[in-house]
Amino acid sequence: MNYTLHQTYKLCLTFLLTLYKQDSKGLIVKSRTELKGTEKAAFWQDVPHIKDFEEMIKTIKPTAILGNHIISIANLFSWSMFTLIKQIITL
Repeated sequence: MNYTLHQTYKLCLTFLLTLYKQDSKGLIVKSRTELKGTEKAAFWQDVPHIKDFEEMIKTIKPTAILGNHIISIANLFSWSMFTLIKQIITL
């Protein structure tokens, strides 16, 4: 599929506006004022501050989860987590 420059720009902008990031303290959101002036501020989202990964999934309903650190977190993906992700994907 060939995209025009405008269509490519629009797709990139849509991606960036719907990208959610987290750090060791939870979701990167506007209410976390300690992030003001840092490189993380570029990823601020206007949603509640959530620390629990499963709650993040329920709130954001992502279509993809990226990150190599996810694998190293013990018991992060329980059976209920897989079921939750499957429900989101099949909506």
